[in-house]
Amino acid sequence: MKAPTLFEKYVWRENQRGIAVVYIALMLVVLFMFVGLAIDIGYMYVAKTQLQNAADAAALAGAAELTGGIDSSTSAFYEGEARQEAWKFACKNKAATQAVYVQTDSSVDCNTPPNATDLNATSNSDTGDIIVGNWNETSEVFTRATGSTGLSINAMLVKARRTEDSPGGKVSIFFGRIINHPTMAASSSAIATLTTPPFLALPICMPNCDRKTPVDGQWDFDKNDNSDVANQSPLLCTDKDSSNSSPPGLRFYLNPSATIDDPSIPGTSWTSFQVSPCPGSCGGINPTPNEMADIITGKTKIPRLCEQRICNTQGNFQTVINKELTDQFNNNKKEYTFQDTLKTKTFKITGWQVYLIVFDTTTCSGGTLAGKSCPGDQSVGNPYLIKKYSKVLMTEIVSSGHSGYRIIGLPRDAKPENPITITEYEQTVCCKKGSGCENRTVKRWVTSFDCVPCEEADELFGGGTVSKLVK
Repeated sequence: MKAPTLFEKYVWRENQRGIAVVYIALMLVVLFMFVGLAIDIGYMYVAKTQLQNAADAAALAGAAELTGGIDSSTSAFYEGEARQEAWKFACKNKAATQAVYVQTDSSVDCNTPPNATDLNATSNSDTGDIIVGNWNETSEVFTRATGSTGLSINAMLVKARRTEDSPGGKVSIFFGRIINHPTMAASSSAIATLTTPPFLALPICMPNCDRKTPVDGQWDFDKNDNSDVANQSPLLCTDKDSSNSSPPGLRFYLNPSATIDDPSIPGTSWTSFQVSPCPGSCGGINPTPNEMADIITGKTKIPRLCEQRICNTQGNFQTVINKELTDQFNNNKKEYTFQDTLKTKTFKITGWQVYLIVFDTTTCSGGTLAGKSCPGDQSVGNPYLIKKYSKVLMTEIVSSGHSGYRIIGLPRDAKPENPITITEYEQTVCCKKGSGCENRTVKRWVTSFDCVPCEEADELFGGGTVSKLVK
C-alpha cells in the first residue's frame, strides 16, 4: 500500500479541523439553549415565589377581616370588606414586574378595590380567585362556603395567578421566544384562618360587665348567708371581705337560680357553642361530658361566633369540673401583678387567663329573656346572642357544693409581665345571717371587666395578630 504523501497528510488534517469547528458550533447552540432554559426556569421560580408572597399576604389580610359568621345563606359568604382587603394586598405585590390582580383586570388602582360582587362575593365559586369557607384545624380541610354548610366562615383561600385567563396573562420569558413559546404560566395559592382564642365554655351575661372584681379578697353572693338577699340586690352578701382571703376574685355560680332567687347574682352556664338561629329553640341540644371535655382541653377548636345565637345548658358536668377543667387550670396558671397607680399597693395573684363569651339578654323577638339568673338554662327556649368577649383571670374552680368559678376582670392588653392597674372602690356588703353585725361599707382594691364588642375583638385576642397561614 502506498504511503500518503506529505501534501495528502496536510489536506486530511485541515479537513479534521473543519469538522471540529462544526462540532464546536453545534455544542455552542445546545449549550446556549440549556442556558436559556435555565434562565427562563429560574425566572419562573422567582415569579412563582412572588405570586406565593402575594397569595400569602392577601389571604392573611382578608382572613383578618372575616366576621366569623355561619354559612347558612348566600349572604353569609358575601364578606365584602374581607374580599376587598385581600384584593388590595395582592395588588400591592408584584410578580414578574406586574402587579398581582385577583379576579379583576388591572384598570383599578391598588388603593381602590373593585366592588365585592367582582370578587366572587355573590357565588363564592370554586373557580374564583378569592374563596371564603371553613378551615377544620383537626382534619386540616378547607370547605368552601355554599350558603348551606352550617359551618363557621373562618378562613379565606386566595389564588394568585399569571395564567392565560388571569388578568395579567402568562409570564413573558426570554429565550422561549426562539422556539415559539414566549410565555409560561405560574400560580400559587394560600389559605389563612382566623386565630382561635382559648374560649372557656362557661359564658356570662352583659350585666356582669358593670361589676368590679376584687384583688384583695373574695366577693361571694350566697342566699344561704342571708335570707333577705333578694331585697338587698345588688348588695354583696359575704363574710369573706378580708384581705387575707385567698384566692381572690368574684364568684360566679353554675345554675344560681337553684338556690338564689335573684337575677343580679353572677351566673354562668355550660355551652358547646351549638348555633341556633332565630326563630328557634334549643330543645334537645344537650352536650355530652365528652363534648364539653374536648372543648375545655382545646381538642375541639371554637370559631369566633360573635353576633351569633347559641344554646347553653345548666346541666351537670361535675366530672368535667373535677378533671378536665381543673387540669387545665393547674397546667396553665401564671402569676400576674396588680398595682395601683401610686405603687403603694401590689398584689401577686396566680391564675389561668381565659376568654369568656358575653351574652346579650334579648330574646329572638327583641324582648328580655325571663328568668331568675343569667345565663339561665336554655335546654328549651330562645338561644342567647353572643354580643361581646372578655378576658379574665380565673383564680379558683369551685368544684364542691354550689359549683362555679372565681375570676378577676382583666384589661384587653393584660400580660403577665406588665403590672395591671387597680383602683380603690367602696362596696356595701351585708353580714352573714345571725352574726349580729349590720350592713356596712368597705374599701376594696378592684379591677373592672373589659367587655369588648365584636368589632374590637382583634385587639383583645392578639393585639392585631388575628389570622394565620395554614396552607
